[in-house]
Amino acid sequence: MSVLQPERFGKYLLLDRIATGGMAELFRGKITGDEGFEKLVAVKKILPHLVDEKGLIESFINEARLAAFLQHENIIRTHDFGKMGKDYFIAMEYLFGRNLRSIISTLQKKNRLFDLEIVLQIISCVCNGLYYAHTLKNFQGQPLNIIHRDISPPNIFISYEGEVKIIDFGIAKASSQNQATQFGLIKGKVGYMSPEQAEGRDLDVRSDIFAIGSILYEMVTGERLYKGDTMEVLTSARKAEFEPPENFVDQLPPVISKVIHRALAKDLEERYQSCGDMLTDVEKSIRELSLRPTMWGLAKFMKDLYKKSIPVEEQAMMKAASLTIEADNQKYDATIFISDDSIPKPVIKMKISVLGAIAAGKTSIARRFVYGVSPGKYNFTLGVTVCKKEINYEDKKVDLDIWDFGGEDKVNEISPNLMSNMEGYIIVIDSTRFCTLNRAVSIRKRAEKISAKVPFICVLNKSDLSKESEITKGTLDSLKAMGWTVINTSAKTGLGINKAFMLLIAKMLKTP
Repeated sequence: MSVLQPERFGKYLLLDRIATGGMAELFRGKITGDEGFEKLVAVKKILPHLVDEKGLIESFINEARLAAFLQHENIIRTHDFGKMGKDYFIAMEYLFGRNLRSIISTLQKKNRLFDLEIVLQIISCVCNGLYYAHTLKNFQGQPLNIIHRDISPPNIFISYEGEVKIIDFGIAKASSQNQATQFGLIKGKVGYMSPEQAEGRDLDVRSDIFAIGSILYEMVTGERLYKGDTMEVLTSARKAEFEPPENFVDQLPPVISKVIHRALAKDLEERYQSCGDMLTDVEKSIRELSLRPTMWGLAKFMKDLYKKSIPVEEQAMMKAASLTIEADNQKYDATIFISDDSIPKPVIKMKISVLGAIAAGKTSIARRFVYGVSPGKYNFTLGVTVCKKEINYEDKKVDLDIWDFGGEDKVNEISPNLMSNMEGYIIVIDSTRFCTLNRAVSIRKRAEKISAKVPFICVLNKSDLSKESEITKGTLDSLKAMGWTVINTSAKTGLGINKAFMLLIAKMLKTP
Protein backbone atom coordinates (compact mmCIF):
# COMPACT_ATOMS: atom_id res chain seq x y z
CA MET A 1 0.00 0.00 0.00
CA SER A 2 1.43 3.39 -0.97
CA VAL A 3 2.11 5.93 1.75
CA LEU A 4 0.27 9.22 1.28
CA GLN A 5 2.50 12.30 1.49
CA PRO A 6 0.34 15.40 1.95
CA GLU A 7 1.75 18.71 0.73
CA ARG A 8 0.85 22.18 1.95
CA PHE A 9 -0.14 24.41 -0.96
CA GLY A 10 -1.10 27.80 0.48
CA LYS A 11 -4.47 27.46 2.18
CA TYR A 12 -4.91 24.00 0.61
CA LEU A 13 -3.55 20.67 1.74
CA LEU A 14 -2.88 18.45 -1.28
CA LEU A 15 -3.67 14.93 -0.08
CA ASP A 16 -2.94 12.71 -3.08
CA ARG A 17 -2.68 12.91 -6.85
CA ILE A 18 -5.71 11.34 -8.52
CA ALA A 19 -5.04 11.98 -12.22
CA THR A 20 -2.41 13.25 -14.64
CA GLY A 21 -3.01 14.57 -18.15
CA GLY A 22 -0.95 16.08 -20.93
CA MET A 23 -1.03 19.59 -19.47
CA ALA A 24 -2.06 19.34 -15.83
CA GLU A 25 -2.28 17.09 -12.80
CA LEU A 26 -5.27 16.75 -10.48
CA PHE A 27 -5.01 16.44 -6.72
CA ARG A 28 -7.49 15.59 -4.04
CA GLY A 29 -7.14 18.43 -1.59
CA LYS A 30 -8.60 19.83 1.59
CA ILE A 31 -9.25 23.34 2.79
CA THR A 32 -9.63 24.04 6.50
CA GLY A 33 -11.12 26.93 8.40
CA ASP A 34 -12.25 28.10 11.81
CA GLU A 35 -14.13 25.89 14.26
CA GLY A 36 -12.88 22.69 12.62
CA PHE A 37 -14.32 23.49 9.18
CA GLU A 38 -12.98 21.15 6.49
CA LYS A 39 -13.95 20.69 2.86
CA LEU A 40 -12.61 18.37 0.17
CA VAL A 41 -11.73 20.02 -3.14
CA ALA A 42 -10.06 19.02 -6.40
CA VAL A 43 -6.98 21.11 -7.23
CA LYS A 44 -5.77 21.22 -10.82
CA LYS A 45 -2.17 22.34 -11.37
CA ILE A 46 -0.11 22.84 -14.51
CA LEU A 47 2.56 20.14 -14.74
CA PRO A 48 5.89 21.36 -13.30
CA HIS A 49 7.83 21.07 -16.56
CA LEU A 50 5.24 23.21 -18.39
CA VAL A 51 5.04 26.20 -16.03
CA ASP A 52 7.13 28.33 -18.39
CA GLU A 53 5.06 27.54 -21.49
CA LYS A 54 3.33 30.86 -22.20
CA GLY A 55 0.66 29.41 -24.51
CA LEU A 56 -0.37 26.76 -21.99
CA ILE A 57 -0.49 29.29 -19.17
CA GLU A 58 -2.79 31.54 -21.24
CA SER A 59 -5.02 28.56 -22.01
CA PHE A 60 -5.14 27.60 -18.32
CA ILE A 61 -6.05 31.15 -17.29
CA ASN A 62 -8.76 31.32 -19.97
CA GLU A 63 -10.20 28.04 -18.64
CA ALA A 64 -10.37 29.48 -15.13
CA ARG A 65 -11.91 32.78 -16.21
CA LEU A 66 -14.52 30.93 -18.25
CA ALA A 67 -15.26 28.53 -15.40
CA ALA A 68 -15.92 31.47 -13.08
CA PHE A 69 -19.03 32.30 -15.14
CA LEU A 70 -20.39 28.75 -15.09
CA GLN A 71 -22.69 28.24 -12.12
CA HIS A 72 -24.98 25.32 -12.97
CA GLU A 73 -25.95 22.03 -11.36
CA ASN A 74 -24.74 20.03 -14.38
CA ILE A 75 -21.35 21.76 -14.69
CA ILE A 76 -18.47 21.28 -12.27
CA ARG A 77 -18.15 24.32 -10.04
CA THR A 78 -14.92 26.29 -9.75
CA HIS A 79 -14.16 27.76 -6.32
CA ASP A 80 -10.78 29.40 -6.73
CA PHE A 81 -7.98 30.26 -9.14
CA GLY A 82 -4.55 31.73 -8.55
CA LYS A 83 -0.79 31.38 -8.62
CA MET A 84 1.73 30.41 -5.97
CA GLY A 85 5.33 30.74 -7.02
CA LYS A 86 5.28 29.39 -10.56
CA ASP A 87 2.34 27.10 -9.93
CA TYR A 88 -0.98 28.11 -11.48
CA PHE A 89 -3.97 26.25 -10.08
CA ILE A 90 -7.74 25.90 -10.23
CA ALA A 91 -9.67 24.63 -7.18
CA MET A 92 -12.96 22.88 -8.01
CA GLU A 93 -15.68 20.96 -6.23
CA TYR A 94 -14.62 17.41 -5.37
CA LEU A 95 -16.75 14.78 -7.10
CA PHE A 96 -17.07 11.23 -5.76
CA GLY A 97 -17.94 8.89 -8.62
CA ARG A 98 -16.76 7.89 -12.11
CA ASN A 99 -16.51 9.48 -15.52
CA LEU A 100 -18.70 8.09 -18.28
CA ARG A 101 -15.77 6.41 -20.07
CA SER A 102 -15.07 4.34 -16.96
CA ILE A 103 -18.76 3.45 -16.61
CA ILE A 104 -19.02 2.36 -20.26
CA SER A 105 -15.89 0.20 -19.86
CA THR A 106 -17.29 -1.40 -16.70
CA LEU A 107 -20.54 -2.30 -18.48
CA GLN A 108 -18.63 -3.73 -21.45
CA LYS A 109 -16.65 -6.00 -19.12
CA LYS A 110 -19.95 -7.23 -17.69
CA ASN A 111 -21.39 -7.60 -21.23
CA ARG A 112 -24.19 -5.18 -20.35
CA LEU A 113 -25.84 -2.17 -21.97
CA PHE A 114 -27.29 0.86 -20.24
CA ASP A 115 -30.98 0.81 -19.42
CA LEU A 116 -32.72 3.42 -21.55
CA GLU A 117 -33.92 5.34 -18.48
CA ILE A 118 -30.30 5.79 -17.35
CA VAL A 119 -29.22 6.89 -20.83
CA LEU A 120 -31.94 9.52 -21.06
CA GLN A 121 -31.29 10.83 -17.55
CA ILE A 122 -27.62 11.39 -18.37
CA ILE A 123 -28.27 12.90 -21.81
CA SER A 124 -30.97 15.20 -20.41
CA CYS A 125 -28.54 16.57 -17.84
CA VAL A 126 -25.77 17.05 -20.41
CA CYS A 127 -28.17 18.92 -22.71
CA ASN A 128 -29.34 21.01 -19.77
CA GLY A 129 -25.83 21.99 -18.70
CA LEU A 130 -24.66 22.77 -22.23
CA TYR A 131 -27.77 24.78 -23.04
CA TYR A 132 -26.94 26.95 -20.03
CA ALA A 133 -23.29 27.34 -21.12
CA HIS A 134 -24.21 28.04 -24.76
CA THR A 135 -26.70 30.79 -23.84
CA LEU A 136 -24.76 32.37 -20.97
CA LYS A 137 -24.28 36.15 -21.02
CA ASN A 138 -21.82 38.39 -19.22
CA PHE A 139 -22.75 41.13 -16.78
CA GLN A 140 -23.30 43.55 -19.66
CA GLY A 141 -25.85 41.21 -21.21
CA GLN A 142 -23.56 40.20 -24.09
CA PRO A 143 -23.59 36.51 -25.15
CA LEU A 144 -20.41 34.66 -24.26
CA ASN A 145 -20.99 32.14 -27.10
CA ILE A 146 -19.25 29.35 -25.20
CA ILE A 147 -18.50 26.13 -27.11
CA HIS A 148 -17.04 23.24 -25.10
CA ARG A 149 -15.36 21.52 -28.11
CA ASP A 150 -14.48 18.35 -26.17
CA ILE A 151 -17.77 16.78 -25.12
CA SER A 152 -16.88 13.09 -24.73
CA PRO A 153 -17.31 10.31 -22.13
CA PRO A 154 -14.16 11.24 -20.13
CA ASN A 155 -15.58 14.74 -19.67
CA ILE A 156 -18.98 13.62 -18.36
CA PHE A 157 -18.80 12.77 -14.66
CA ILE A 158 -21.46 10.80 -12.75
CA SER A 159 -21.36 10.91 -8.97
CA TYR A 160 -22.47 7.99 -6.84
CA GLU A 161 -25.37 10.18 -5.73
CA GLY A 162 -26.67 10.48 -9.30
CA GLU A 163 -25.31 13.94 -10.16
CA VAL A 164 -24.26 14.50 -13.78
CA LYS A 165 -21.48 17.05 -14.32
CA ILE A 166 -19.77 18.34 -17.44
CA ILE A 167 -16.08 18.81 -16.68
CA ASP A 168 -12.94 20.18 -18.33
CA PHE A 169 -13.62 23.37 -20.25
CA GLY A 170 -9.90 23.44 -20.97
CA ILE A 171 -10.27 23.88 -24.74
CA ALA A 172 -13.66 25.59 -24.65
CA LYS A 173 -13.97 28.71 -26.77
CA ALA A 174 -15.82 31.90 -25.90
CA SER A 175 -16.33 34.93 -28.11
CA SER A 176 -14.74 37.10 -25.41
CA GLN A 177 -11.37 35.42 -25.94
CA ASN A 178 -9.07 37.46 -28.14
CA GLN A 179 -7.08 34.68 -29.72
CA ALA A 180 -8.48 32.99 -32.79
CA THR A 181 -8.21 29.26 -33.37
CA GLN A 182 -5.71 28.58 -36.12
CA PHE A 183 -7.53 27.42 -39.25
CA GLY A 184 -7.12 23.69 -39.74
CA LEU A 185 -6.00 23.10 -36.13
CA ILE A 186 -8.02 20.27 -34.58
CA LYS A 187 -8.65 20.15 -30.84
CA GLY A 188 -10.70 17.54 -29.00
CA LYS A 189 -11.19 13.77 -29.17
CA VAL A 190 -11.49 12.63 -32.77
CA GLY A 191 -14.07 9.90 -32.13
CA TYR A 192 -16.66 12.42 -30.90
CA MET A 193 -16.00 15.30 -33.29
CA SER A 194 -18.50 16.89 -35.58
CA PRO A 195 -17.58 16.87 -39.30
CA GLU A 196 -16.81 20.60 -39.20
CA GLN A 197 -14.55 20.15 -36.19
CA ALA A 198 -12.72 17.23 -37.82
CA GLU A 199 -12.06 19.48 -40.83
CA GLY A 200 -10.73 22.30 -38.67
CA ARG A 201 -13.52 24.71 -39.65
CA ASP A 202 -15.16 27.38 -37.51
CA LEU A 203 -17.55 25.94 -34.94
CA ASP A 204 -20.77 26.90 -33.24
CA VAL A 205 -22.90 25.22 -30.56
CA ARG A 206 -24.11 22.61 -33.06
CA SER A 207 -20.68 20.97 -32.91
CA ASP A 208 -21.24 20.20 -29.22
CA ILE A 209 -24.68 18.81 -30.13
CA PHE A 210 -23.07 16.35 -32.56
CA ALA A 211 -20.78 15.21 -29.74
CA ILE A 212 -23.80 14.61 -27.48
CA GLY A 213 -25.33 12.56 -30.28
CA SER A 214 -22.18 10.45 -30.55
CA ILE A 215 -22.31 9.74 -26.80
CA LEU A 216 -26.01 8.86 -27.01
CA TYR A 217 -25.22 6.51 -29.92
CA GLU A 218 -22.49 4.75 -27.91
CA MET A 219 -24.59 4.39 -24.77
CA VAL A 220 -27.56 2.95 -26.68
CA THR A 221 -25.63 0.59 -28.99
CA GLY A 222 -22.56 -0.26 -26.91
CA GLU A 223 -20.46 0.58 -29.99
CA ARG A 224 -18.26 3.59 -30.82
CA LEU A 225 -19.57 5.85 -33.56
CA TYR A 226 -16.46 5.28 -35.66
CA LYS A 227 -14.05 2.33 -35.84
CA GLY A 228 -10.43 1.97 -36.94
CA ASP A 229 -7.15 3.71 -36.21
CA THR A 230 -6.90 7.46 -35.70
CA MET A 231 -6.65 8.36 -39.39
CA GLU A 232 -9.55 6.05 -40.31
CA VAL A 233 -11.66 7.56 -37.56
CA LEU A 234 -10.74 11.08 -38.69
CA THR A 235 -11.74 10.26 -42.26
CA SER A 236 -15.09 8.86 -41.11
CA ALA A 237 -15.64 11.85 -38.83
CA ARG A 238 -15.12 14.32 -41.68
CA LYS A 239 -17.81 12.51 -43.68
CA ALA A 240 -20.05 11.68 -40.69
CA GLU A 241 -20.16 8.09 -41.90
CA PHE A 242 -21.30 5.58 -39.30
CA GLU A 243 -23.27 2.35 -38.98
CA PRO A 244 -26.94 3.16 -38.25
CA PRO A 245 -27.79 2.43 -34.60
CA GLU A 246 -30.74 0.27 -35.75
CA ASN A 247 -28.18 -2.25 -37.07
CA PHE A 248 -26.95 -2.90 -33.53
CA VAL A 249 -30.15 -2.68 -31.48
CA ASP A 250 -33.20 -4.74 -32.34
CA GLN A 251 -36.45 -2.83 -31.89
CA LEU A 252 -34.72 0.47 -31.14
CA PRO A 253 -37.61 2.86 -30.32
CA PRO A 254 -38.20 5.12 -33.35
CA VAL A 255 -38.26 8.23 -31.15
CA ILE A 256 -34.75 7.45 -29.87
CA SER A 257 -33.53 6.67 -33.38
CA LYS A 258 -34.91 10.01 -34.56
CA VAL A 259 -33.08 11.92 -31.83
CA ILE A 260 -29.78 10.16 -32.61
CA HIS A 261 -29.97 10.75 -36.36
CA ARG A 262 -30.94 14.40 -35.99
CA ALA A 263 -28.15 15.09 -33.49
CA LEU A 264 -25.65 13.38 -35.83
CA ALA A 265 -26.81 15.06 -39.05
CA LYS A 266 -23.85 16.12 -41.19
CA ASP A 267 -25.82 19.06 -42.58
CA LEU A 268 -25.77 21.77 -39.91
CA GLU A 269 -29.26 22.96 -40.86
CA GLU A 270 -30.69 19.46 -40.33
CA ARG A 271 -29.02 19.07 -36.94
CA TYR A 272 -30.59 20.35 -33.70
CA GLN A 273 -30.02 24.08 -33.54
CA SER A 274 -29.73 24.20 -29.76
CA CYS A 275 -29.34 21.86 -26.81
CA GLY A 276 -32.72 23.12 -25.64
CA ASP A 277 -34.29 21.76 -28.85
CA MET A 278 -32.59 18.40 -28.32
CA LEU A 279 -33.66 18.30 -24.67
CA THR A 280 -37.27 18.93 -25.71
CA ASP A 281 -37.19 15.88 -28.00
CA VAL A 282 -35.51 13.76 -25.33
CA GLU A 283 -38.29 14.69 -22.89
CA LYS A 284 -40.94 13.86 -25.50
CA SER A 285 -39.26 10.46 -25.93
CA ILE A 286 -39.40 9.89 -22.17
CA ARG A 287 -43.13 10.59 -22.09
CA GLU A 288 -43.90 8.54 -25.20
CA LEU A 289 -41.99 5.55 -23.82
CA SER A 290 -43.57 5.97 -20.36
CA LEU A 291 -40.14 6.10 -18.70
CA ARG A 292 -39.32 7.82 -15.40
CA PRO A 293 -35.61 8.68 -15.36
CA THR A 294 -34.54 10.35 -12.11
CA MET A 295 -31.38 11.34 -10.28
CA TRP A 296 -32.26 8.77 -7.61
CA GLY A 297 -32.53 6.02 -10.23
CA LEU A 298 -29.12 6.99 -11.58
CA ALA A 299 -27.69 6.93 -8.05
CA LYS A 300 -29.05 3.40 -7.54
CA PHE A 301 -27.54 2.32 -10.87
CA MET A 302 -24.13 3.69 -9.86
CA LYS A 303 -24.20 2.15 -6.38
CA ASP A 304 -25.24 -1.25 -7.77
CA LEU A 305 -22.59 -1.14 -10.51
CA TYR A 306 -19.79 -0.20 -8.10
CA LYS A 307 -21.03 -1.79 -4.88
CA LYS A 308 -17.72 -3.59 -4.36
CA SER A 309 -15.40 -0.68 -5.10
CA ILE A 310 -17.30 2.16 -3.39
CA PRO A 311 -16.38 1.03 0.18
CA VAL A 312 -12.72 0.79 -0.86
CA GLU A 313 -12.83 4.25 -2.44
CA GLU A 314 -14.59 5.68 0.60
CA GLN A 315 -11.93 4.23 2.89
CA ALA A 316 -9.15 5.71 0.76
CA MET A 317 -10.92 9.07 0.67
CA MET A 318 -11.42 9.11 4.47
CA LYS A 319 -7.80 8.13 5.02
CA ALA A 320 -6.60 10.96 2.80
CA ALA A 321 -9.02 13.44 4.36
CA SER A 322 -7.75 12.61 7.86
CA LEU A 323 -4.20 13.72 7.04
CA THR A 324 -2.90 16.97 8.51
CA ILE A 325 0.42 18.85 8.52
CA GLU A 326 1.52 22.13 9.97
CA ALA A 327 1.07 25.19 7.75
CA ASP A 328 4.20 26.77 6.33
CA ASN A 329 4.93 30.20 4.92
CA GLN A 330 3.98 29.62 1.29
CA LYS A 331 2.35 32.75 -0.09
CA TYR A 332 -0.11 33.37 -2.89
CA ASP A 333 0.52 35.74 -5.74
CA ALA A 334 -2.75 37.59 -5.33
CA THR A 335 -2.39 39.65 -8.50
CA ILE A 336 -4.32 37.24 -10.74
CA PHE A 337 -6.90 35.80 -8.39
CA ILE A 338 -10.39 35.82 -9.85
CA SER A 339 -12.29 33.90 -7.20
CA ASP A 340 -14.49 35.37 -4.51
CA ASP A 341 -12.41 34.19 -1.59
CA SER A 342 -8.93 35.17 -2.78
CA ILE A 343 -9.16 38.87 -1.89
CA PRO A 344 -11.64 40.09 0.72
CA LYS A 345 -14.62 41.74 -0.97
CA PRO A 346 -17.87 43.09 0.40
CA VAL A 347 -20.76 40.63 0.21
CA ILE A 348 -23.82 41.85 -1.69
CA LYS A 349 -27.01 40.80 0.08
CA MET A 350 -30.25 40.69 -1.92
CA LYS A 351 -33.83 39.51 -1.51
CA ILE A 352 -35.83 37.86 -4.30
CA SER A 353 -39.49 36.92 -4.01
CA VAL A 354 -41.07 34.08 -5.98
CA LEU A 355 -44.73 34.85 -6.69
CA GLY A 356 -47.54 33.28 -8.69
CA ALA A 357 -50.85 31.49 -8.59
CA ILE A 358 -51.44 28.48 -6.38
CA ALA A 359 -49.80 25.30 -7.78
CA ALA A 360 -47.92 27.27 -10.46
CA GLY A 361 -44.70 25.64 -9.30
CA LYS A 362 -43.16 28.41 -7.17
CA THR A 363 -41.69 26.09 -4.55
CA SER A 364 -40.34 23.68 -7.16
CA ILE A 365 -38.73 26.56 -9.09
CA ALA A 366 -37.13 27.93 -5.91
CA ARG A 367 -35.88 24.49 -4.80
CA ARG A 368 -34.47 23.78 -8.25
CA PHE A 369 -32.41 26.97 -8.16
CA VAL A 370 -31.31 26.77 -4.53
CA TYR A 371 -30.67 23.05 -4.12
CA GLY A 372 -30.41 21.83 -7.72
CA VAL A 373 -32.88 19.01 -7.12
CA SER A 374 -35.88 17.90 -9.14
CA PRO A 375 -39.14 18.27 -7.21
CA GLY A 376 -40.07 14.67 -8.05
CA LYS A 377 -43.65 15.29 -7.01
CA TYR A 378 -45.62 18.40 -6.22
CA ASN A 379 -44.89 19.73 -2.75
CA PHE A 380 -47.77 21.87 -1.56
CA THR A 381 -46.68 24.75 0.67
CA LEU A 382 -48.56 27.33 2.68
CA GLY A 383 -47.40 30.74 3.77
CA VAL A 384 -43.95 32.20 3.23
CA THR A 385 -40.71 30.22 3.38
CA VAL A 386 -37.20 31.52 2.82
CA CYS A 387 -34.29 29.69 1.17
CA LYS A 388 -30.74 31.01 1.18
CA LYS A 389 -28.19 30.67 -1.61
CA GLU A 390 -24.71 32.11 -2.10
CA ILE A 391 -23.51 32.64 -5.66
CA ASN A 392 -20.56 34.17 -7.48
CA TYR A 393 -21.62 36.50 -10.26
CA GLU A 394 -18.89 38.06 -12.39
CA ASP A 395 -16.46 38.11 -9.47
CA LYS A 396 -19.13 39.41 -7.11
CA LYS A 397 -20.19 37.43 -4.06
CA VAL A 398 -23.96 37.60 -3.68
CA ASP A 399 -25.96 36.24 -0.74
CA LEU A 400 -29.56 35.67 -1.74
CA ASP A 401 -32.69 35.28 0.33
CA ILE A 402 -35.28 33.54 -1.86
CA TRP A 403 -38.77 34.27 -0.47
CA ASP A 404 -41.28 31.65 -1.62
CA PHE A 405 -44.85 32.92 -1.32
CA GLY A 406 -46.51 29.51 -1.32
CA GLY A 407 -50.13 28.44 -1.14
CA GLU A 408 -53.08 30.81 -1.50
CA ASP A 409 -51.03 33.96 -1.95
CA LYS A 410 -53.91 36.24 -2.92
CA VAL A 411 -52.36 39.33 -4.42
CA ASN A 412 -54.11 41.90 -2.27
CA GLU A 413 -53.11 40.04 0.91
CA ILE A 414 -49.38 40.33 0.26
CA SER A 415 -47.99 42.87 2.70
CA PRO A 416 -46.83 46.07 0.96
CA ASN A 417 -44.17 46.43 3.63
CA LEU A 418 -42.85 42.94 2.90
CA MET A 419 -42.82 43.45 -0.86
CA SER A 420 -41.21 46.88 -0.56
CA ASN A 421 -38.15 45.17 0.97
CA MET A 422 -37.70 42.94 -2.08
CA GLU A 423 -35.08 43.79 -4.68
CA GLY A 424 -36.33 41.47 -7.42
CA TYR A 425 -39.29 39.26 -8.35
CA ILE A 426 -39.67 35.91 -10.07
CA ILE A 427 -43.27 35.67 -11.28
CA VAL A 428 -44.31 32.09 -12.14
CA ILE A 429 -46.88 31.09 -14.77
CA ASP A 430 -48.00 27.47 -15.26
CA SER A 431 -48.09 27.02 -19.04
CA THR A 432 -50.88 24.44 -18.74
CA ARG A 433 -53.30 26.81 -16.96
CA PHE A 434 -54.32 30.14 -18.45
CA CYS A 435 -55.65 31.34 -15.09
CA THR A 436 -52.10 31.57 -13.76
CA LEU A 437 -51.37 34.20 -16.40
CA ASN A 438 -54.16 36.43 -15.06
CA ARG A 439 -52.75 36.03 -11.55
CA ALA A 440 -49.27 36.96 -12.78
CA VAL A 441 -50.56 40.17 -14.38
CA SER A 442 -52.39 41.05 -11.15
CA ILE A 443 -49.23 40.43 -9.12
CA ARG A 444 -47.20 42.67 -11.38
CA LYS A 445 -49.75 45.47 -11.15
CA ARG A 446 -49.68 45.16 -7.37
CA ALA A 447 -45.88 45.22 -7.34
CA GLU A 448 -45.77 48.31 -9.57
CA LYS A 449 -47.88 50.22 -7.07
CA ILE A 450 -45.32 49.45 -4.39
CA SER A 451 -42.20 50.07 -6.48
CA ALA A 452 -42.22 50.21 -10.27
CA LYS A 453 -38.41 50.19 -10.36
CA VAL A 454 -37.92 46.71 -8.88
CA PRO A 455 -36.77 44.38 -11.71
CA PHE A 456 -38.62 41.15 -12.40
CA ILE A 457 -38.47 38.06 -14.58
CA CYS A 458 -41.48 36.00 -15.60
CA VAL A 459 -40.93 32.25 -15.91
CA LEU A 460 -43.21 29.98 -17.91
CA ASN A 461 -43.05 26.74 -15.93
CA LYS A 462 -43.75 23.31 -17.48
CA SER A 463 -42.56 24.58 -20.87
CA ASP A 464 -41.44 20.99 -21.55
CA LEU A 465 -45.13 20.04 -21.82
CA SER A 466 -45.83 22.22 -24.84
CA LYS A 467 -48.63 19.97 -26.15
CA GLU A 468 -50.65 20.65 -23.01
CA SER A 469 -49.98 24.38 -22.91
CA GLU A 470 -52.89 26.79 -22.64
CA ILE A 471 -50.62 29.83 -23.06
CA THR A 472 -50.14 30.86 -26.69
CA LYS A 473 -47.09 32.47 -28.25
CA GLY A 474 -49.21 35.48 -29.12
CA THR A 475 -50.12 35.97 -25.48
CA LEU A 476 -46.47 35.81 -24.46
CA ASP A 477 -45.54 38.25 -27.21
CA SER A 478 -48.07 40.71 -25.80
CA LEU A 479 -46.41 40.42 -22.38
CA LYS A 480 -43.01 41.04 -23.93
CA ALA A 481 -44.41 44.08 -25.72
CA MET A 482 -45.34 45.40 -22.26
CA GLY A 483 -41.70 45.10 -21.19
CA TRP A 484 -41.86 41.67 -19.56
CA THR A 485 -38.87 39.33 -19.80
CA VAL A 486 -40.31 35.82 -20.16
CA ILE A 487 -38.10 32.71 -19.81
CA ASN A 488 -39.29 29.18 -20.65
CA THR A 489 -38.48 26.95 -17.69
CA SER A 490 -39.09 23.47 -16.36
CA ALA A 491 -38.85 22.66 -12.65
CA LYS A 492 -38.71 18.99 -13.65
CA THR A 493 -35.56 19.23 -15.82
CA GLY A 494 -34.13 22.54 -14.60
CA LEU A 495 -34.15 23.97 -18.14
CA GLY A 496 -34.03 27.76 -18.04
CA ILE A 497 -34.26 28.18 -14.26
CA ASN A 498 -30.65 29.18 -13.63
CA LYS A 499 -30.80 31.45 -16.65
CA ALA A 500 -33.91 33.20 -15.28
CA PHE A 501 -32.44 33.80 -11.83
CA MET A 502 -29.04 34.91 -13.14
CA LEU A 503 -30.67 37.32 -15.58
CA LEU A 504 -32.73 38.76 -12.74
CA ILE A 505 -29.62 39.10 -10.58
CA ALA A 506 -27.89 40.96 -13.43
CA LYS A 507 -30.84 43.36 -13.56
CA MET A 508 -30.77 43.79 -9.78
CA LEU A 509 -27.06 44.61 -9.75
CA LYS A 510 -27.56 47.20 -12.48
CA THR A 511 -30.46 48.88 -10.69
CA PRO A 512 -29.27 52.05 -8.87
